[in-house]
Amino acid sequence: VSGNEAQLHQRISKRMAQASSLNFNKLKTRHLKDYQPLFDRVKLDVGAQVPDMPTDELLRHHKEALILTCFTPV
Repeated sequence: VSGNEAQLHQRISKRMAQASSLNFNKLKTRHLKDYQPLFDRVKLDVGAQVPDMPTDELLRHHKEALILTCFTPV
């Protein structure tokens, strides 16, 4: 194991030990505090209405529309 790999292993082991000492809720709270500022910086609005239906229904409707489009004579 090279010096860099040994240092990396040591850092990861230390971080895992720290995380293991926390309960789930504390760890989740820290995670959210760390990542939300990075991922909540951008909002994307493409102007489309979002249908209020589950994903499986959306997929079924999409497949039905695709089948109709493929078999409609021009």
